[in-house]
Amino acid sequence: MKKLLSVGLIAAFVIFLSSCEEAPEAKFSYTIDASDAKMVTFVNETVGATSYIWQFGDGSTSEEESPVHTYNAGGDYLVALVAQNDQGISEPLIKTIVIDGGGGATVALPTINGADAICVAVNNSTYTSTSGFDVEVQLGAAISVFYDQAGSFVDVGAITVDAQSLEKADNNYYSYYGVGTTTFGSPTSWSVAGGGEFSAITKNVSMGFPTMQKITSGDVNTSADYMLTFTGDIVGADSMIVIISGANNVYQQTFPVSTGSYTILQADIANLGATETGVVSVSAYKMQSEMFGTKNIYFVNQGNVVQTVKIL
Repeated sequence: MKKLLSVGLIAAFVIFLSSCEEAPEAKFSYTIDASDAKMVTFVNETVGATSYIWQFGDGSTSEEESPVHTYNAGGDYLVALVAQNDQGISEPLIKTIVIDGGGGATVALPTINGADAICVAVNNSTYTSTSGFDVEVQLGAAISVFYDQAGSFVDVGAITVDAQSLEKADNNYYSYYGVGTTTFGSPTSWSVAGGGEFSAITKNVSMGFPTMQKITSGDVNTSADYMLTFTGDIVGADSMIVIISGANNVYQQTFPVSTGSYTILQADIANLGATETGVVSVSAYKMQSEMFGTKNIYFVNQGNVVQTVKIL
């Protein structure tokens, strides 16, 4: 029996706010504490800005100029800095930070039975409302895993998606995280060099991506049912996964895609734990499978939308 893949969410970023020529250019560096591998000191090197928004990739944000942030768990985090002055808002500066235990960050994916390999292209959107304006950040990401008969990941040589190379971790988990304004369109082109039991693969995936919408349901009150709503309907998806992250626990549930709102029962979110930096994320996906020789390869196009909220 093939090993099942059910992985969590990572959020990712590009900005959709207009700016003029005099807007600041965001710059920062960072240092990971030598005695605490989860504590990061960020040094803001932006010139000419008057306010800032940091997104730390774990649902937390800050408006400090040069914050110190401690992560709760190891992993790969996409950190974004947006700077503002009277002339406008900067493009985001985005860096991937590997925290103790990281190096193999993942994106949300439904469990897939019977897959010999899975290739996932993801377009992510993260929304943060702060300092009197909304910031939307988008970025593309991709993962790919190939299984042997025992269900372990195997090395299949170089993998690219839309000519972007995926990095292979020591456990043969392949991943890519975009930079700048990198997102995926349709068709999405995959290329696998091949190795082990897998021959070379070239595939143009033309099924398109789910159309995602901004989450509008606001903060989560754990003493009542939560009605998940959006600015519009999610279109072009086979199914979706809803994840709500609190201080103590994480809620995760798969829903069929429909119109209107989605009800999450109070009993299922009662123990999330109150926090000022909670996260509601929705991952919608569509997928197709194709046989390459005797191997059943699944190609998944996925859309993610993330909203930072308070858990009450």
